[in-house]
Amino acid sequence: MEDIRSIGTFDNLTLERQGCVFIITMMMGAENRLNIKFCQEMIQVFNTVREMLGPNSNGAVITRGQGAKFFCTGLDLEETRRNPHANADGFYPLLHTILDFPFPTIALVNGHAFGGGCPLAFAHDYRVMNSKRGFISMPPVDLGMYFPGVGILPRLKLQPRVARKVLLEGHRFTGVEALEDGLVDAIAEPDRMLAVAMGLANKWAPKAKAGVYALLRSELWGEMDRGVQQISYPYLRFNMVLSREGNEGNAYVLGVGMAQFLKPRATRPYTELAFEAGAKAMLDAHITYDDVEAGIACYTSTGPTCTGQRVFYQFGMTNIPIYNTNNACASGSTGLHLARTFVKSGLHDCVLVVGFEQMAAGPLVSNITDRPTPYDLSVKLMSATRGWADLPKNPQLFGNAGKEYMERYGATAQDFAEVARISHEHSSRNPYAQFQTVYTVHDIQKSPMIHYPLTKLQCSPTSDGAAAGVVVSQKFLDAHPELKSHAVLIAGQSIIRATRAALAEAGVTLQDIRVCELHDCFSTNELISLDAMGFCDTGKAHYLVRSGDITYGGKGPLVNPSGGLISKGHPLGATGLAQCAELTWQLRGWLRTGACNTNVASDEAEAARMSGLGYNPAVEARYITRAQANAVRSTKAPSDYALDSTIDLIEARLQKL
Repeated sequence: MEDIRSIGTFDNLTLERQGCVFIITMMMGAENRLNIKFCQEMIQVFNTVREMLGPNSNGAVITRGQGAKFFCTGLDLEETRRNPHANADGFYPLLHTILDFPFPTIALVNGHAFGGGCPLAFAHDYRVMNSKRGFISMPPVDLGMYFPGVGILPRLKLQPRVARKVLLEGHRFTGVEALEDGLVDAIAEPDRMLAVAMGLANKWAPKAKAGVYALLRSELWGEMDRGVQQISYPYLRFNMVLSREGNEGNAYVLGVGMAQFLKPRATRPYTELAFEAGAKAMLDAHITYDDVEAGIACYTSTGPTCTGQRVFYQFGMTNIPIYNTNNACASGSTGLHLARTFVKSGLHDCVLVVGFEQMAAGPLVSNITDRPTPYDLSVKLMSATRGWADLPKNPQLFGNAGKEYMERYGATAQDFAEVARISHEHSSRNPYAQFQTVYTVHDIQKSPMIHYPLTKLQCSPTSDGAAAGVVVSQKFLDAHPELKSHAVLIAGQSIIRATRAALAEAGVTLQDIRVCELHDCFSTNELISLDAMGFCDTGKAHYLVRSGDITYGGKGPLVNPSGGLISKGHPLGATGLAQCAELTWQLRGWLRTGACNTNVASDEAEAARMSGLGYNPAVEARYITRAQANAVRSTKAPSDYALDSTIDLIEARLQKL
């Protein structure tokens, strides 16, 4: 029989595999108390197994505790007292995940299962219990505590008299009693429990291959699944969004625009860069500023906290709300997330997001010395484990992360250099990229060492630049049916356990992903992120790079066709929106070397017509003209005062061409 092998260690559990059977071992302290973080981690692992097995395949999952004393002693009651929504955020979604899982599940109840540990075990298809020690019990009736929905599980799965003993009497079932009353399917001595559970798993794993296991389980226990689902936060939030009048809950990117990324030499002020990107996005969306209901400005160090107003007032003084977001490298992505949230909630139907940055030359350096910073704890830990060099902190943090990956999994410095080589080759195709030079691995490794294994050509530069997007609702799109083929649905976006949560929301798997823009501020981060996102087995990302799968001609996904941050540039506030623009063009089929054969634009003329710019912006980076700028400015509340000399500056650049 195949040996059990480790798939990965998470914060509070481990995941192992033997053939098509996965074993989840809970390690949340001695008692495996179910708090939000632990439940969400469990959900993440179940989703990981689902992705690894794929559709229409044999498979099963065993969940167990560590040791022989506790399986799970229930909810984290202290967290529940502090946060009345704790169970809706963690416990109930976990039960729904197990009940909706498309493969057989077995709870190996190795020790006590008290409180919430009892419905956790009941949510599994089969249960194997320790015959020597441990009780199964739900004591809320004795503790005066009520948790909605937990009674559905014993009511549907047990005989009425037994369900009464569980819920209303709080009876403590030994293994023998639990077997007699049907709470468990088998009992075994501690050293035999895993073998018995594996026997059940291997026996029933083939039943999942036809792809209807979860559907048939729903016929059997559907009321139970719906019961826990309807009191979970994700379900309540989703239905709140769908019930909004005039809004079906979808958010679309209707237009994108970019200004070319530049070295930070103040050759173009941020007002000009941001105006150009925003105007291009509105032209691409075939709207004007009078259609925009809210503006979101994304930047970090460009100016004070109201810098967004300075940018947006150039388009008009229309009294719409302007939001300023500052979230380090994620500022642009945060702005996009905020716009999508506004649209999906029904608050706004058309939002313009503009990310921009006018940065100082040289590495990012914090001048704050008299108060804590967000990085203090990370730097403290790094200094204690890896030492501290007289260098900027970021290349040390990411360089040391690369070192650890090398030590754990056998990656080499050349693997990280190959990541950078691919990025620089990709950027040679991107007219907006700050750097468009192709380098060899030798060139990259011979460039100045910053912090091993990172050389200069493996580090993203500081940059000036801007990018923008127009996000609209289903209602807006229905009112403009001629634009529907132009819109790109934001199918999933998440900021918690990001990749798997976003994939789950979109209803796709990693195998469906053909192109990926990820945050490669350093080459080490790209490789580690590929691993963390699940594009390969744990510790195998360097093999993905060596195989050539992440570049043109490989098996995919195509990673950072824009050149990524390393060579496209990294104006912090604009980066996330530049990634959005790249993916939008990919999905429209506007790129000559695109990864998505959508056939939306079959030729350059069609792309030029659809863009509203008169050319294909995916393959050409041009300045906007005065006529184009005036076409998108507000006619209801224009402000020449706020516009100042921006259009004159752009027109002067055009005349120099």
